[in-house]
Amino acid sequence: MDVVETVVAGGRVEDDRVEAKRQWPSDHRRAARQIAGLANAAAGEPILWIVGLDEDEHQVRNPGDVEPSNWWNQVSSRFSDVPPDLTLLRVPMPHGPVAALWMETGRTPYVVTTDGAGGVDREVPWRRGTSLRSAHRSEILRSVIREAETPQLDLIAGWVRVTRSRPRTRDDDLGIDATPGGLEFVFSLTAYVEALEPVRFPQYRWSFEIATSQGTWSLPIDQISGPQTHAGSSSSGRPLYEPAGSIVYIPNSGLHINGSDSITLGGRTLLPDEAGELERAFSRAHRVDVSARFPIALTSRRAGLDAVLRRITRTKMRESPNSRFRYVDERLGEFSYGGGLPYEYRGPVETTEPAKD
Repeated sequence: MDVVETVVAGGRVEDDRVEAKRQWPSDHRRAARQIAGLANAAAGEPILWIVGLDEDEHQVRNPGDVEPSNWWNQVSSRFSDVPPDLTLLRVPMPHGPVAALWMETGRTPYVVTTDGAGGVDREVPWRRGTSLRSAHRSEILRSVIREAETPQLDLIAGWVRVTRSRPRTRDDDLGIDATPGGLEFVFSLTAYVEALEPVRFPQYRWSFEIATSQGTWSLPIDQISGPQTHAGSSSSGRPLYEPAGSIVYIPNSGLHINGSDSITLGGRTLLPDEAGELERAFSRAHRVDVSARFPIALTSRRAGLDAVLRRITRTKMRESPNSRFRYVDERLGEFSYGGGLPYEYRGPVETTEPAKD
Protein backbone atom coordinates (compact mmCIF):
# COMPACT_ATOMS: atom_id res chain seq x y z
CA MET A 1 0.00 0.00 0.00
CA ASP A 2 1.18 3.49 -0.84
CA VAL A 3 0.46 4.74 2.70
CA VAL A 4 2.87 2.22 4.23
CA GLU A 5 5.61 3.08 1.75
CA THR A 6 5.11 6.81 2.44
CA VAL A 7 5.42 6.38 6.21
CA VAL A 8 8.43 4.04 6.03
CA ALA A 9 10.14 6.56 3.74
CA GLY A 10 9.81 9.19 6.46
CA GLY A 11 6.45 10.75 5.60
CA ARG A 12 3.15 11.01 7.46
CA VAL A 13 -0.39 9.85 6.78
CA GLU A 14 -1.99 12.77 4.94
CA ASP A 15 -5.43 11.34 4.20
CA ASP A 16 -8.12 12.34 6.71
CA ARG A 17 -9.82 8.97 6.20
CA VAL A 18 -6.73 6.87 7.02
CA GLU A 19 -5.18 6.23 10.43
CA ALA A 20 -2.03 4.28 11.35
CA LYS A 21 -1.78 2.32 14.61
CA ARG A 22 1.46 0.89 16.00
CA GLN A 23 -0.42 -1.95 17.72
CA TRP A 24 -3.91 -3.21 18.41
CA PRO A 25 -5.48 -0.73 20.88
CA SER A 26 -6.26 -2.44 24.18
CA ASP A 27 -8.87 0.15 25.21
CA HIS A 28 -11.82 -1.10 23.16
CA ARG A 29 -14.18 1.71 24.16
CA ARG A 30 -11.65 4.34 23.13
CA ALA A 31 -10.98 2.52 19.83
CA ALA A 32 -14.72 2.44 19.09
CA ARG A 33 -14.95 6.18 19.73
CA GLN A 34 -12.01 6.88 17.41
CA ILE A 35 -13.48 4.73 14.64
CA ALA A 36 -16.94 6.27 15.03
CA GLY A 37 -15.50 9.80 14.89
CA LEU A 38 -13.53 8.99 11.74
CA ALA A 39 -16.55 7.29 10.15
CA ASN A 40 -19.00 10.08 10.96
CA ALA A 41 -16.72 12.71 9.46
CA ALA A 42 -16.00 10.67 6.31
CA ALA A 43 -19.21 11.81 4.55
CA GLY A 44 -20.06 8.28 3.48
CA GLU A 45 -16.59 7.49 2.12
CA PRO A 46 -14.73 4.35 3.31
CA ILE A 47 -12.14 4.71 6.08
CA LEU A 48 -8.98 2.71 6.70
CA TRP A 49 -7.07 1.72 9.82
CA ILE A 50 -3.60 0.23 9.31
CA VAL A 51 -2.45 -1.71 12.38
CA GLY A 52 1.26 -2.45 12.70
CA LEU A 53 2.44 0.82 11.14
CA ASP A 54 4.40 3.13 13.46
CA GLU A 55 4.00 6.64 12.08
CA ASP A 56 6.46 8.18 14.58
CA GLU A 57 9.28 5.67 14.11
CA HIS A 58 8.53 5.27 10.37
CA GLN A 59 8.54 1.49 10.38
CA VAL A 60 6.36 -1.60 10.35
CA ARG A 61 6.12 -3.27 13.75
CA ASN A 62 4.66 -6.40 15.28
CA PRO A 63 1.19 -5.19 16.38
CA GLY A 64 0.95 -7.68 19.25
CA ASP A 65 -0.47 -11.13 19.84
CA VAL A 66 -4.13 -10.31 19.19
CA GLU A 67 -6.78 -12.26 17.30
CA PRO A 68 -8.26 -9.55 15.00
CA SER A 69 -11.79 -11.01 14.91
CA ASN A 70 -11.95 -11.17 18.72
CA TRP A 71 -10.61 -7.62 18.94
CA TRP A 72 -13.28 -6.37 16.53
CA ASN A 73 -16.03 -8.16 18.46
CA GLN A 74 -14.95 -6.26 21.57
CA VAL A 75 -14.79 -2.93 19.73
CA SER A 76 -18.04 -3.32 17.78
CA SER A 77 -19.92 -4.16 21.01
CA ARG A 78 -19.24 -0.56 22.10
CA PHE A 79 -21.36 0.76 19.24
CA SER A 80 -25.02 1.50 19.84
CA ASP A 81 -27.06 -0.22 17.12
CA VAL A 82 -24.62 -0.70 14.19
CA PRO A 83 -20.84 -0.38 13.67
CA PRO A 84 -19.23 0.33 10.28
CA ASP A 85 -19.08 -2.67 7.91
CA LEU A 86 -15.60 -4.15 8.28
CA THR A 87 -13.36 -5.96 5.82
CA LEU A 88 -10.21 -7.21 7.52
CA LEU A 89 -7.13 -8.01 5.43
CA ARG A 90 -3.60 -9.11 6.27
CA VAL A 91 -1.38 -7.31 3.77
CA PRO A 92 2.19 -8.57 3.23
CA MET A 93 4.67 -5.75 2.64
CA PRO A 94 8.44 -5.74 1.96
CA HIS A 95 8.91 -4.31 5.47
CA GLY A 96 6.61 -6.87 7.11
CA PRO A 97 2.86 -7.59 7.21
CA VAL A 98 0.25 -5.09 8.39
CA ALA A 99 -3.44 -5.48 9.18
CA ALA A 100 -5.76 -3.35 7.04
CA LEU A 101 -9.21 -2.58 8.47
CA TRP A 102 -11.31 -1.28 5.59
CA MET A 103 -14.61 0.10 6.87
CA GLU A 104 -17.66 1.19 4.89
CA THR A 105 -19.46 4.15 6.46
CA GLY A 106 -22.79 4.21 4.67
CA ARG A 107 -24.97 4.05 7.80
CA THR A 108 -24.08 7.22 9.68
CA PRO A 109 -24.39 8.60 12.26
CA TYR A 110 -22.47 6.03 14.31
CA VAL A 111 -23.24 6.18 18.02
CA VAL A 112 -21.05 4.69 20.76
CA THR A 113 -21.75 3.94 24.39
CA THR A 114 -19.89 5.85 27.11
CA ASP A 115 -18.88 5.06 30.68
CA GLY A 116 -22.02 6.85 31.87
CA ALA A 117 -20.20 9.73 33.52
CA GLY A 118 -22.47 12.74 34.08
CA GLY A 119 -25.54 10.68 33.18
CA VAL A 120 -24.58 10.55 29.47
CA ASP A 121 -24.54 7.01 28.09
CA ARG A 122 -24.42 7.68 24.30
CA GLU A 123 -22.26 9.88 22.08
CA VAL A 124 -21.89 10.74 18.40
CA PRO A 125 -18.11 11.31 18.06
CA TRP A 126 -16.65 13.50 15.31
CA ARG A 127 -13.09 13.64 14.01
CA ARG A 128 -11.82 17.07 12.95
CA GLY A 129 -8.19 17.19 11.92
CA THR A 130 -6.31 15.37 14.66
CA SER A 131 -8.88 16.12 17.38
CA LEU A 132 -11.82 13.99 18.45
CA ARG A 133 -14.94 15.55 19.98
CA SER A 134 -18.71 15.19 20.16
CA ALA A 135 -20.53 16.09 16.96
CA HIS A 136 -22.25 19.44 16.59
CA ARG A 137 -25.94 19.64 15.71
CA SER A 138 -25.27 20.73 12.12
CA GLU A 139 -22.88 17.80 11.61
CA ILE A 140 -25.41 15.30 12.90
CA LEU A 141 -28.09 16.79 10.64
CA ARG A 142 -25.87 16.44 7.55
CA SER A 143 -25.15 12.85 8.51
CA VAL A 144 -28.83 12.04 9.04
CA ILE A 145 -29.77 13.58 5.68
CA ARG A 146 -27.19 11.42 3.89
CA GLU A 147 -28.58 8.37 5.64
CA ALA A 148 -32.18 9.31 4.75
CA GLU A 149 -31.20 9.49 1.08
CA THR A 150 -30.01 5.88 1.22
CA PRO A 151 -32.84 3.37 0.64
CA GLN A 152 -33.67 1.22 3.67
CA LEU A 153 -34.28 -2.51 3.21
CA ASP A 154 -36.35 -4.46 5.73
CA LEU A 155 -36.73 -8.22 5.44
CA ILE A 156 -40.36 -9.35 5.32
CA ALA A 157 -39.85 -13.11 5.00
CA GLY A 158 -37.23 -15.50 3.75
CA TRP A 159 -35.60 -18.90 3.90
CA VAL A 160 -32.32 -20.68 3.28
CA ARG A 161 -31.90 -24.38 2.55
CA VAL A 162 -28.51 -26.12 2.78
CA THR A 163 -28.15 -29.61 1.30
CA ARG A 164 -25.34 -32.06 0.76
CA SER A 165 -24.54 -32.65 -2.91
CA ARG A 166 -22.58 -35.81 -3.56
CA PRO A 167 -20.14 -36.12 -6.50
CA ARG A 168 -21.71 -37.51 -9.67
CA THR A 169 -19.90 -39.24 -12.51
CA ARG A 170 -20.67 -38.59 -16.13
CA ASP A 171 -23.31 -40.82 -17.73
CA ASP A 172 -23.48 -40.38 -21.50
CA ASP A 173 -26.42 -42.76 -21.83
CA LEU A 174 -28.56 -40.63 -19.54
CA GLY A 175 -27.04 -37.35 -20.69
CA ILE A 176 -25.76 -36.48 -17.21
CA ASP A 177 -22.60 -34.44 -16.80
CA ALA A 178 -20.13 -35.06 -14.01
CA THR A 179 -20.57 -32.73 -11.04
CA PRO A 180 -18.31 -32.19 -8.02
CA GLY A 181 -19.50 -32.74 -4.49
CA GLY A 182 -20.11 -29.99 -1.98
CA LEU A 183 -22.95 -28.10 -0.35
CA GLU A 184 -25.81 -26.54 -2.26
CA PHE A 185 -27.30 -23.31 -0.97
CA VAL A 186 -30.75 -22.20 -2.07
CA PHE A 187 -32.28 -19.02 -0.69
CA SER A 188 -35.20 -16.68 -1.25
CA LEU A 189 -35.75 -13.38 0.56
CA THR A 190 -38.54 -10.84 0.23
CA ALA A 191 -37.81 -7.32 1.49
CA TYR A 192 -39.46 -3.94 1.47
CA VAL A 193 -37.45 -1.03 0.09
CA GLU A 194 -38.12 2.48 1.39
CA ALA A 195 -36.71 5.09 -0.99
CA LEU A 196 -37.11 8.87 -0.91
CA GLU A 197 -35.57 9.45 -4.33
CA PRO A 198 -34.81 7.39 -7.46
CA VAL A 199 -31.54 5.45 -7.31
CA ARG A 200 -29.84 2.64 -9.23
CA PHE A 201 -28.21 -0.51 -7.84
CA PRO A 202 -25.64 -1.67 -10.48
CA GLN A 203 -25.75 -5.46 -10.71
CA TYR A 204 -21.99 -6.00 -10.94
CA ARG A 205 -21.55 -4.45 -7.49
CA TRP A 206 -24.14 -6.52 -5.58
CA SER A 207 -22.91 -8.85 -2.85
CA PHE A 208 -24.52 -11.47 -0.64
CA GLU A 209 -23.01 -13.34 2.32
CA ILE A 210 -24.16 -16.08 4.65
CA ALA A 211 -22.47 -16.69 7.99
CA THR A 212 -22.45 -19.01 10.98
CA SER A 213 -20.28 -18.87 14.07
CA GLN A 214 -17.71 -20.83 12.05
CA GLY A 215 -17.22 -18.41 9.16
CA THR A 216 -18.66 -16.33 6.34
CA TRP A 217 -19.22 -17.36 2.71
CA SER A 218 -20.15 -15.31 -0.36
CA LEU A 219 -23.02 -16.43 -2.59
CA PRO A 220 -24.21 -14.92 -5.89
CA ILE A 221 -27.66 -13.39 -6.28
CA ASP A 222 -29.11 -15.24 -9.29
CA GLN A 223 -32.63 -13.82 -9.30
CA ILE A 224 -34.09 -10.50 -8.27
CA SER A 225 -37.25 -8.61 -9.16
CA GLY A 226 -39.74 -6.05 -8.01
CA PRO A 227 -43.51 -6.60 -8.09
CA GLN A 228 -44.75 -8.29 -11.27
CA THR A 229 -48.08 -8.96 -12.95
CA HIS A 230 -49.11 -11.75 -15.31
CA ALA A 231 -48.79 -10.66 -18.94
CA GLY A 232 -50.01 -13.70 -20.86
CA SER A 233 -48.15 -16.74 -22.11
CA SER A 234 -45.42 -17.49 -24.61
CA SER A 235 -45.96 -19.66 -27.70
CA SER A 236 -44.86 -22.68 -25.66
CA GLY A 237 -47.36 -21.90 -22.93
CA ARG A 238 -44.85 -20.50 -20.48
CA PRO A 239 -46.35 -17.70 -18.34
CA LEU A 240 -44.97 -14.21 -18.95
CA TYR A 241 -44.68 -11.43 -16.40
CA GLU A 242 -43.92 -7.72 -16.54
CA PRO A 243 -42.97 -5.13 -13.89
CA ALA A 244 -45.92 -3.72 -11.96
CA GLY A 245 -44.41 -1.47 -9.35
CA SER A 246 -41.78 1.13 -8.53
CA ILE A 247 -38.80 -1.25 -8.72
CA VAL A 248 -37.64 -2.67 -12.03
CA TYR A 249 -34.86 -5.16 -12.71
CA ILE A 250 -33.03 -4.70 -16.03
CA PRO A 251 -30.90 -7.77 -16.92
CA ASN A 252 -27.14 -7.14 -16.88
CA SER A 253 -27.77 -3.60 -15.65
CA GLY A 254 -29.31 -3.73 -12.19
CA LEU A 255 -32.22 -2.55 -10.11
CA HIS A 256 -33.92 0.75 -10.86
CA ILE A 257 -35.52 2.03 -7.65
CA ASN A 258 -38.12 4.65 -8.49
CA GLY A 259 -39.97 4.58 -5.18
CA SER A 260 -40.82 2.41 -2.19
CA ASP A 261 -41.86 -1.15 -2.99
CA SER A 262 -40.98 -4.79 -2.38
CA ILE A 263 -38.27 -6.94 -3.96
CA THR A 264 -37.59 -10.66 -4.00
CA LEU A 265 -34.05 -11.98 -4.37
CA GLY A 266 -32.73 -15.50 -4.46
CA GLY A 267 -30.04 -17.83 -5.63
CA ARG A 268 -28.81 -21.41 -5.96
CA THR A 269 -25.09 -22.13 -5.55
CA LEU A 270 -22.89 -25.20 -5.11
CA LEU A 271 -19.77 -24.62 -3.00
CA PRO A 272 -16.99 -27.26 -2.88
CA ASP A 273 -16.37 -28.82 0.52
CA GLU A 274 -13.58 -31.36 0.22
CA ALA A 275 -12.40 -30.80 3.79
CA GLY A 276 -15.93 -30.97 5.24
CA GLU A 277 -15.66 -27.48 6.77
CA LEU A 278 -18.98 -26.29 5.36
CA GLU A 279 -20.86 -29.42 6.38
CA ARG A 280 -19.63 -29.15 9.96
CA ALA A 281 -20.55 -25.47 10.12
CA PHE A 282 -24.09 -25.75 8.77
CA SER A 283 -25.10 -29.11 10.24
CA ARG A 284 -24.54 -27.67 13.73
CA ALA A 285 -25.78 -24.11 13.20
CA HIS A 286 -28.93 -23.01 15.01
CA ARG A 287 -29.02 -19.76 13.02
CA VAL A 288 -27.51 -18.17 9.95
CA ASP A 289 -26.82 -14.48 9.39
CA VAL A 290 -27.44 -13.15 5.89
CA SER A 291 -26.16 -9.86 4.53
CA ALA A 292 -26.87 -8.23 1.17
CA ARG A 293 -25.20 -5.05 -0.06
CA PHE A 294 -26.37 -2.84 -2.93
CA PRO A 295 -23.99 0.05 -3.74
CA ILE A 296 -25.73 3.08 -5.22
CA ALA A 297 -24.60 4.28 -8.63
CA LEU A 298 -22.53 7.50 -8.73
CA THR A 299 -22.16 7.60 -4.93
CA SER A 300 -20.12 5.96 -2.18
CA ARG A 301 -23.34 5.02 -0.36
CA ARG A 302 -24.87 1.56 -0.34
CA ALA A 303 -28.12 0.05 0.85
CA GLY A 304 -27.91 -2.97 3.09
CA LEU A 305 -30.07 -5.86 4.25
CA ASP A 306 -29.09 -7.81 7.39
CA ALA A 307 -31.12 -10.51 9.07
CA VAL A 308 -30.91 -13.59 11.27
CA LEU A 309 -32.68 -16.75 10.09
CA ARG A 310 -33.38 -19.49 12.65
CA ARG A 311 -33.24 -23.23 12.11
CA ILE A 312 -36.67 -24.80 11.65
CA THR A 313 -37.97 -28.34 11.67
CA ARG A 314 -37.40 -29.82 8.24
CA THR A 315 -40.29 -29.19 5.91
CA LYS A 316 -42.22 -32.01 4.32
CA MET A 317 -40.32 -34.03 1.72
CA ARG A 318 -41.85 -35.15 -1.57
CA GLU A 319 -42.97 -38.77 -1.48
CA SER A 320 -41.94 -41.31 -4.10
CA PRO A 321 -44.72 -42.13 -6.59
CA ASN A 322 -43.95 -45.86 -6.42
CA SER A 323 -42.06 -48.38 -4.33
CA ARG A 324 -39.22 -48.97 -6.81
CA PHE A 325 -37.25 -45.94 -5.70
CA ARG A 326 -37.19 -43.30 -2.99
CA TYR A 327 -35.88 -39.78 -2.52
CA VAL A 328 -32.87 -39.44 -0.22
CA ASP A 329 -32.93 -36.61 2.32
CA GLU A 330 -29.60 -34.76 2.03
CA ARG A 331 -30.67 -31.61 3.87
CA LEU A 332 -28.28 -30.27 6.50
CA GLY A 333 -30.57 -27.49 7.58
CA GLU A 334 -33.44 -25.19 6.72
CA PHE A 335 -33.56 -21.68 8.18
CA SER A 336 -36.44 -19.22 8.17
CA TYR A 337 -37.44 -15.63 8.92
CA GLY A 338 -40.94 -14.19 9.15
CA GLY A 339 -42.62 -17.53 8.50
CA GLY A 340 -40.89 -18.03 5.15
CA LEU A 341 -40.90 -21.69 4.11
CA PRO A 342 -38.88 -23.33 1.33
CA TYR A 343 -40.61 -25.17 -1.47
CA GLU A 344 -41.17 -28.92 -1.22
CA TYR A 345 -37.89 -30.81 -1.13
CA ARG A 346 -37.07 -33.69 -3.45
CA GLY A 347 -33.67 -35.28 -2.86
CA PRO A 348 -31.61 -37.51 -5.15
CA VAL A 349 -33.21 -40.76 -6.31
CA GLU A 350 -32.20 -44.09 -4.79
CA THR A 351 -33.55 -47.42 -6.03
CA THR A 352 -35.22 -49.72 -3.50
CA GLU A 353 -35.24 -52.84 -5.68
CA PRO A 354 -32.45 -55.39 -5.14
CA ALA A 355 -30.04 -55.79 -8.05
CA LYS A 356 -30.94 -58.64 -10.39
CA ASP A 357 -28.44 -61.38 -11.16
